[in-house]
Amino acid sequence: MQIKKEEKKTRILSAATRLFSERDFQEVSVNDIARIAGVGKGTIYTYFKEKEEILEACVAEIFSDFVDKIRSSYEEAKSLSSFIERVAPRLLENVVVNSRILFMFNRKCHSDRKRYRKVSGEYRKAMAEVFQRYGKEMSCNFETMNAYFTAFLMTSYMVYESVDKEIIEEVLTRGLLCSLRGCGQDKV
Repeated sequence: MQIKKEEKKTRILSAATRLFSERDFQEVSVNDIARIAGVGKGTIYTYFKEKEEILEACVAEIFSDFVDKIRSSYEEAKSLSSFIERVAPRLLENVVVNSRILFMFNRKCHSDRKRYRKVSGEYRKAMAEVFQRYGKEMSCNFETMNAYFTAFLMTSYMVYESVDKEIIEEVLTRGLLCSLRGCGQDKV
């Protein structure tokens, strides 16, 4: 039975995501990814030039998922508070897998801002849409809002192993509301 081209790529990324979430980058080989994906090592190289590119594609999928969750949350919400209450738990789904892969990518590409901007471009556009819709409720500009949002999200990902998910969700929600509206203006 022939496996379709897109299905092969999906299987490769799924296998890589699993392995990158379980092991350090240097401990994952292209052979490991091929074996788990059920494809030949050569097949992987038809889609990706190097293992770093596979990691980048996994991170791009995480950011794509973030974008979907952000957009669906603001489509449902009528206010900034409502948006944040909807988006916080959604962004914390898959926190274990996502955090390991995002931090791995950050370690591998920390000096390559171009690479980071490439995978996070749609996320930034989604955040611009959020600002366009709710900016009047905020006491900050877009860049500050984007920085708060990203910082709170990444901090949430950093503490997931030592803090209950419900507490992280509450801190993410309250922290974002307070930061974006200005703590003196909003009783959270």
